[in-house]
Amino acid sequence: MDDENESDYPLSEDEEEYLDLLLNNQLEEENGREYDFVPVLSSQGSCEDGSQSTVSTSASQDPLATSLYWKDDKDFDDGMKDPRTFSFKPEKAPGLQFGFLTRQSLKAFKKPVDFLYLFLTHQIVLQICIATNHHAEQLIAKGQNLSYSDSDGGWNQVTVFGIVIYMSIVNLPNLEKYWSRSPLYDASVVDKVMPIIRFKALLSFLQINCDPDKDDKLTRIGLLLDHVQNVSQSMYHPYEAVSVDERMVSSKHQYSGIRQFIRDKPIRFGIKLWVLADALSGYTYAFYVYLGKKRTVICQKSKGLAYNVVMELGKNIFQQGYRIYTDSFYTTQHLADDLLTKRTFLIGAVRRTSSAMPKQFKDIEQFEKCSARGDFRWHRANCFAYVQWRDCKTVTVISPIHRGSDVSYCHRTVNERKGFKKKKVVQPSVIHDYNTNMGVSINQTRC
Repeated sequence: MDDENESDYPLSEDEEEYLDLLLNNQLEEENGREYDFVPVLSSQGSCEDGSQSTVSTSASQDPLATSLYWKDDKDFDDGMKDPRTFSFKPEKAPGLQFGFLTRQSLKAFKKPVDFLYLFLTHQIVLQICIATNHHAEQLIAKGQNLSYSDSDGGWNQVTVFGIVIYMSIVNLPNLEKYWSRSPLYDASVVDKVMPIIRFKALLSFLQINCDPDKDDKLTRIGLLLDHVQNVSQSMYHPYEAVSVDERMVSSKHQYSGIRQFIRDKPIRFGIKLWVLADALSGYTYAFYVYLGKKRTVICQKSKGLAYNVVMELGKNIFQQGYRIYTDSFYTTQHLADDLLTKRTFLIGAVRRTSSAMPKQFKDIEQFEKCSARGDFRWHRANCFAYVQWRDCKTVTVISPIHRGSDVSYCHRTVNERKGFKKKKVVQPSVIHDYNTNMGVSINQTRC
């Protein structure tokens, strides 16, 4: 066959016969002859000059995919509402809230400890002193810890704490070294403030709550947690995008009943927190402690723990046009609908078994057989766009504020015959937005 005929007929007769049989679902041995090749149907084009290429052929045109529900960037999504209805109108200007401080006071913030004093206020220190004195007097009156009492059997009232903060800055091998007379530790000033027996007494009697409740696991630190959260919210107002995720606080205690284990976290053992954080800075705006399956209070049990977590953390930002990004643990259709009524918009990854997964997308295995990396499809139901995208794995995202057909591009490393090479791959805009805003400084969750 000459060059002219090759350009007019790019497929050989065997290839054309294979495709005909494939379209008619009759691919099998005929006359004892097997077909030794399988054409690769891919959405990724290639450039002869070796440059990076974009999608040239949609997998939705694949004859194998004709039975699948499939809309991509060639099918314009005209069901999205007017973007002006998603406008962001916060109660306060986003960012730091230092309006209560004078310009001269702001200049004094030069060290980390200066910011610590914003949380360690005079009121909270006074509360700790009152609770500690109350607890010490109760125990000594019962005849306990008498070695820490005065010569007359009473308790010497504590008025201020500061040594513990000093010890957190100046680290020595053990507690006794701060009172050591050895020249190696002579720089310590702790022994000039109080004797070691007095310090051990304060550690023994230290309390935050005057009237602890034995049935409440957080009763001894509940007031401090509420204080820290209130100060956190008064000092900073988040920007438009916030994310909800879990965070582990390292802890070596073993017998509280609330210590958790999470395999994939940097800190695997500790106290588990639910956190609402600003996606731009990672600032923790709201949090609360997970007490376990049996002890955690759930207001609406029919909608599950994840639903209640998001509604509790976001209660102070509703009706302002915030965007809440969540991973697949939290995303349900109930949550998306209820947040929308509060003018708050959920952009979340969707599990296959979630109520937010549309029935059109549940044939994931068939979609993966007929698609290549970068292929996607979208579906719109009521106010929400659902987008399913094929990357290393297939991911699905729900959003009320994105157009399902909008796309951007990302780069992926692909293994080719000549080695690994970066290629430009189609990525739906909602996926790009999710990856940008989800999990900043929390868990780095990505699609």
